[in-house]
Amino acid sequence: MDQNLQDIADKIIKYLDQKKVQYCDVRADQQIKNSALIENDEIEHITNNENKGVGVRLIKNGTWSFCSITNPNSFDEIKNILDNTVKNSDYRNTDNKKIKLHNNP
Repeated sequence: MDQNLQDIADKIIKYLDQKKVQYCDVRADQQIKNSALIENDEIEHITNNENKGVGVRLIKNGTWSFCSITNPNSFDEIKNILDNTVKNSDYRNTDNKKIKLHNNP
């Protein structure tokens, strides 16, 4: 994974901390695919494709929410998606139930 993607994951955690979420985890992923099309012993086409993205799970007001972002263009784009995810948590929990995560020894 490249350092830029790791930096984005760290920024997301800091940003969500400011939003007062009770829990969050960020999973960053990078895939690089190379392929070649060969017909009649000749190379017809070669492609290189790279995808980057993050998946974010969070708890706010006792409600789990999830979002994923593929190939983000800017951190502002990411913040907009995160803000909508946090808002969804705010709207979904009307009775303010508490979620308790299991502590793993």
